[in-house]
Amino acid sequence: MRGILQFVSRTILLHIVAAVVIGLIASYAVIFAPDSPKLQSEEGILDLTQVHVSENPLKLQGEWAFYWQELLSPEDIQIRSARDGNHDRWISIPSSWLGYRLDGQQLNGTGFATFRVVIELRRAG
Repeated sequence: MRGILQFVSRTILLHIVAAVVIGLIASYAVIFAPDSPKLQSEEGILDLTQVHVSENPLKLQGEWAFYWQELLSPEDIQIRSARDGNHDRWISIPSSWLGYRLDGQQLNGTGFATFRVVIELRRAG
C-alpha cells in the first residue's frame, strides 16, 4: 500500500512540475511575441501610410468621431460636413460612452451612435 501511495505522490508531483514548465514556456511566448505597433487615431484620422499593415495586426484605437443618437451612412456624414463644416465630437476608443460628457450632460448606457474613423493607407506600388 505504501508503494502505491509513493507512486501516486510522484505522479502528481510530476504532473504539477510539467504544468508549471508548460505555463512558463507559454507565458514566455506571449510576453516576447511581437506586438502590434502603438498607433492611435487623432481627431478621427488613423495614419497608416508609414506602416506595413500586412505584417502586424493593428488595434483601431484613439479618437473617433462620435454622433450620439444618430445612425449615419458615410454619405450622410459627407453631406453634413460639406454643408455645416466639421463639427464632429471625439470619443476615445476603446471605451464606453457611459459617463461621456456631451453638451454639459453625462450620457447613460442607453442609446445609439455612429462612430467614424478615417484610415489613411499608402498607395500600392
